[in-house]
Amino acid sequence: MLRMVCGRGLLPSNNVRIQSTQTPFSYTSLINNYSRFAYGKVGVRQYAAKRPTVVGTPLNAPRAGPATIPRHIKLKATREGFKSIKKVGQIEGPSVTVVLIGWVIMSLTAGAMSMSMDTDPDQTALLLARPERLRNKLLSKSLDLLERELKIIMSCTEYSDDVKRLLLQDEFYADTLLTYCTHPGVNVEIRNYAAHILEVACRLPEMHQTVVLERGFHLKIIEALTEKDPSLYVKKQLATALCNFAIHSQPNDEGINDIALALGQAGVVKLLDLYHDNTYLRRRSQETAMERVSATCVAYAETKTEDVRLAGLTEAEWAQMHKYAALDAKARQSFMYEFKSSLVESGVLMYFHTAAGGLVWGVAESIRAKKPWKEVAKYGLRTSLVTCLVPIYFVGASVTIYNYARKQCEDSFDIMVLNSSAMMTLIPWYFILPKVERFSPFWIGGHVVGFVSFFCYLLYTNADNLQNDNNLKYRDDQYRRWKARQGMSFQVPAQPKADN
Repeated sequence: MLRMVCGRGLLPSNNVRIQSTQTPFSYTSLINNYSRFAYGKVGVRQYAAKRPTVVGTPLNAPRAGPATIPRHIKLKATREGFKSIKKVGQIEGPSVTVVLIGWVIMSLTAGAMSMSMDTDPDQTALLLARPERLRNKLLSKSLDLLERELKIIMSCTEYSDDVKRLLLQDEFYADTLLTYCTHPGVNVEIRNYAAHILEVACRLPEMHQTVVLERGFHLKIIEALTEKDPSLYVKKQLATALCNFAIHSQPNDEGINDIALALGQAGVVKLLDLYHDNTYLRRRSQETAMERVSATCVAYAETKTEDVRLAGLTEAEWAQMHKYAALDAKARQSFMYEFKSSLVESGVLMYFHTAAGGLVWGVAESIRAKKPWKEVAKYGLRTSLVTCLVPIYFVGASVTIYNYARKQCEDSFDIMVLNSSAMMTLIPWYFILPKVERFSPFWIGGHVVGFVSFFCYLLYTNADNLQNDNNLKYRDDQYRRWKARQGMSFQVPAQPKADN
């Protein structure tokens, strides 16, 4: 293309070399000016001003100045962008083979490093194969050893539903962990680990029927929170466990939510309302749980007037339930209630924010570049499409599939295979991203606007994702130092006899 510009049709052969009388065009400057060059802000006129000379062209051949560039040449340069300059050897990049080999080596290295660093699958397999190891870990005599063992159990519980199920199936495990949460002789780390393990285990909806209705474990949690005055972090974690029972509860075949009724009868609304007034303990999930439990109890009391299941509630508790039931009824009047609740709980709302951010950024940049309205709409829609699909692939699909596969790993070799395979799935994006850049040049800025919008929404709605527990742990650390000065002793609870 430059040969046509500078030689006015006196084109040498394809293997002719281009020389320039001025400083050669650099790769760095090309990258810096690519977006402007690709959309006509910087055209061939600027690069032709360097006055390159074609080897083999007669010296007296006329050369085109900046004012005589044909229109179709400028359009071609604007349309082809990188392709026109790469033709004459201005851009050099690694070959596809080198990229593939390098990425495979890096993926295998990362997988091997993760195998050596991550021992959770091995520990999980041992716990599931020999449940008595879990009992021995929970009954460690040394405080330091108990702290290390609880940390290992916490890591296993995070990634394995089988460990969650094991902890909740046997009443001994849950009761022992709850004892550690409120025991006056253990340090803050042991309490925090035990409370976190219980909260994570209570996320398993299939065990709520057994834990709440058959064993009444929610009553033990409420007793620990009201009578033993645990630390702030333990209060928050155990309150979140109660919220998990309420939020994930479902009605039975008769349309009655027995779990919500049991929680309301036990006084969960009164307890969560007390914590919701505390700046450090306030969470959005508490408000959701109180609204659902209150709405269930109020509706049940109006239809089942002869039932005495809720007869033990005081007038103050009923007043609180009516208040939160009214808030729930007001929210349900909106036609977006069910749709919004599913979007927030599933995380799909983020994709709407990124799509809207891409649309706004694409339109704004196109208008700033003084593009025609047809191109403004085109680049706005393209940017919106890309900023919606890319997070869906990376955040929605990839992360979900990885977390599911991670829970199925039983040993360290499976972890290595999983991490190496996950990194190799990124290889196609080495070739896809340049096409995405040409299709939608404003997609990076659109992502920034979309994510900023999403996080502002989370901040405005006081979402639990933005709550930091470090404030609670800092205050509990002060309490730990005070306990250390008291010199209190610690006794491990007696091990109950195994059932025959």
